[in-house]
Amino acid sequence: MWSFGHIKFTWFILYSIAQTIGAFIAAAATYFYYIDSFDHYDKGIRSVLGPTGTGSCFCSYPQEYLGVLSPYIDQIVGTGALAFFLCVVIDERNGIPKVWHPTFFSFLLIMIGCAFGMNLGYPINPARDFGPRLFSYFIYGSGVFSSPYNMYFLAPIIGPFIGALLGGWLYFLTIGMQNPPAEGVRNTDIPYIDQDGELRKPLTA
Repeated sequence: MWSFGHIKFTWFILYSIAQTIGAFIAAAATYFYYIDSFDHYDKGIRSVLGPTGTGSCFCSYPQEYLGVLSPYIDQIVGTGALAFFLCVVIDERNGIPKVWHPTFFSFLLIMIGCAFGMNLGYPINPARDFGPRLFSYFIYGSGVFSSPYNMYFLAPIIGPFIGALLGGWLYFLTIGMQNPPAEGVRNTDIPYIDQDGELRKPLTA
């Protein structure tokens, strides 16, 4: 949305911080709600990975067969798909009623999880992975940032940023730029090319 000119950069930063804090709090609430289950499973000895590892309850960790670059590719593709179809849904020019948006988003996430979730889960959102990972640091220690290898935790952060931009702009180049506002539609989050060949930024009511 920032790259489309729909929100200011400061709002992008604030949204990112707010989502990360929300994910941190949600992870903490989940842990303390299920703490008895954790204790029963690992006898109170917390480990990130291994036979009684529970670190993946909070954030993503790659399958052992993946190379170093594979998690980045996984997150670029998964988040790209999310951003592309999200643009399809929210672009009012496509005529999808807003009341149906939550349902479409739910099926979209299920689709991505079923298609791309095998490698490392499907964080497809830096806040969703980093927030809980940051909380789990206080439970498991620094291993959450070095397991199964150093710097893996950057893959669910860098990959989604790249994937979101690629997916959103792929929608613009393939559909959005050829899709001028229909009569009666005043708002659009997606830029488009008008009949005179001019790039039009998102409109606000």
